[in-house]
Amino acid sequence: MTINSVSPNPAINNQIQSNEVSSNTSLETNSFENYLAAETLPSIDTTKKPSIKELMDFTNMSFEDASSILYGVVGSNEDTRDWNKILTSSDVLKTAKEETAKMYNGYTAPLEEVVDETEENPVKKTIDVQEGNIKFLQTTQTNEELGVDVVSDSLYLAASNGLLLRSAGNTPKQILDSLDAFGFSVEPLKNLAQNEKIPENIRTLLNETISYSQSNTQSYSTLELLKNSLNLVDNSKTEE
Repeated sequence: MTINSVSPNPAINNQIQSNEVSSNTSLETNSFENYLAAETLPSIDTTKKPSIKELMDFTNMSFEDASSILYGVVGSNEDTRDWNKILTSSDVLKTAKEETAKMYNGYTAPLEEVVDETEENPVKKTIDVQEGNIKFLQTTQTNEELGVDVVSDSLYLAASNGLLLRSAGNTPKQILDSLDAFGFSVEPLKNLAQNEKIPENIRTLLNETISYSQSNTQSYSTLELLKNSLNLVDNSKTEE
């Protein structure tokens, strides 16, 4: 014999039945999907700097980008970036680069250069010019065998206090890639390219880098316009 228990209050009984239907529907349609999502969704501790694997799993970032942003742009320097801000942002790599630039542009302590006065043939700094986070450095050192001074011209990425971070590169692409890795702006290259203290070949390289950057920006804008046009076409077809 089956006994059906019914609430004496019709309103309460209707509410119970409504809740049962809602609960059953939710279990049938969502429980398995939620379970899979919970099992496969990568988790990460946003209060600390992640490992390369953790960052790759959490963001689908490539190994190259993950290793660069975690360690390549830091080197032996202290990492003071806000990792909670980075890991909770909608674009982790972009925010990490912004935090990297912020970290190095917060270097306010004067750079102390150590000169080894006991060195018989020291490297001498002859030109040191910095704009933004890119520095031109010219050094000379005497070649004792030939009896001449060897001049070396180089572009470096540098912190706001002049601390050298890494070579900027020798081609427009290398320079732009280096600036991008640290989240540094390209704009200061324009002022550096106009500085007459800098040799003409380096100023030419800087101007070529500026032109290369502008052409890349234009190409990107054209690609975005093309994508938007294609999306509009797809949407119009869907509406039809």
